[in-house]
Amino acid sequence: MNALAPTLIDTIDAAAAKLGLHAEALRARCRRAARRTATGIVADLGGGITAFKFGKSWRVRFPAI
Repeated sequence: MNALAPTLIDTIDAAAAKLGLHAEALRARCRRAARRTATGIVADLGGGITAFKFGKSWRVRFPAI
């Protein structure tokens, strides 16, 4: 990966803005898609977008372009 690549992990607020959603709607979508893995709670949101739960908050990873 290029060291100059932009960050691919966003907060719910930043990710919701990118996706054209309200932050609360994105949180609800994450809760519905959540599944427990060996390393934590993960939600596959489709299109290569994945959310990870850190404590009480979610972080969203977008695929590299």
